[in-house]
Amino acid sequence: MASESLHTYSDAIDYLYSFINWEVECHMRYTPEVMTLERPRTLLAALGNPHDRYPIIHITGTKGKGSVGAMCASALQASGLRTALYSSPHLQHFRERFRVNNALITPDEFLALVNRMRPALDTMADDITWFEVTTALAFLYFDEREVDVAVIEVGLGGRLDATTVVTPIVSVITSLSFDHTHLLGDSLASIAREKAGIIKPGVPVVSAPQADEALNVIMSVADEQNAPLTLVGRDWRFDAGATARAGQAFTAGPVSGPQREYWTRLAGGHQVLNATVALAALDRAAQAGVRVTEQGVRDGLRQVDWPGRLELAAQNPAVVLDAAHNGASARWLRATLDDLFPQRPRVLIFGASADKDIRGMF
Repeated sequence: MASESLHTYSDAIDYLYSFINWEVECHMRYTPEVMTLERPRTLLAALGNPHDRYPIIHITGTKGKGSVGAMCASALQASGLRTALYSSPHLQHFRERFRVNNALITPDEFLALVNRMRPALDTMADDITWFEVTTALAFLYFDEREVDVAVIEVGLGGRLDATTVVTPIVSVITSLSFDHTHLLGDSLASIAREKAGIIKPGVPVVSAPQADEALNVIMSVADEQNAPLTLVGRDWRFDAGATARAGQAFTAGPVSGPQREYWTRLAGGHQVLNATVALAALDRAAQAGVRVTEQGVRDGLRQVDWPGRLELAAQNPAVVLDAAHNGASARWLRATLDDLFPQRPRVLIFGASADKDIRGMF
């Protein structure tokens, strides 16, 4: 019997959240037997494999993957391309996860897509997860909007993540540090092994500078997969310029080419690293045939909009919002606050989920 159609956006959200979320409900189930890629592949096949119809930049990492994704998407859009961005988590509205040219999916579009997917979902096993359904919805939406290119951010880890069903034009690994250790392992090598699971045979990979323990794993997996590795700090250089509340100046470029001056709205020295990772990824995308322009890259970095990253929400007194979520991110935040807001006293309003390294952040 066909499922009765959902009638409102709230109905669609409630239906989506009716699917199990192992990442929240049962931390011990991050295993190939449970977090299998076969479920999302089966669902996507029933929907016509929409993820195969546009080029994809696929991004994982511990720190900076959201910023790198936003920078890439902004530069691609500024180059005149209809650009999709799939990211998580959302800050205020669930629809933030699904963007085309930085516009959120509308409630009506979301409702229509969920209703369209329900017949396929009714044939699936009961253990298909919330994130697998959400990811399939994103791929379907981007296909319906006839995007020229999509930037897809991993939800958790990489090797077993639902987004890893894609074959991208470039895989990107941002800075790795300790987070979700109960799922991904308690060493940088084990975390790197999970993240490097997005590397595909013959597909170029771009990595941020990594600690030796993590870098050795990434280099080994890239070699096994015959995936050309671009390592920022080795193959691309970068230098931070002046940091201001309005953004960050820097120079960057391949070691074999000119070092160009850039400016990004995302402030802080750590964003220079993220921006250089984005530049290297966009360079690889251009080599794969995506029409990225130098002016589009400059304009995209200058215009990028990514809330919650040293976001100046109010002046006099200054109110800064930041989503630093582990010890390494908190250290970057503290250093940038010292540069931009040296005045005392400061008031910290802090919140974190119980599985985070709260002691390390403090």
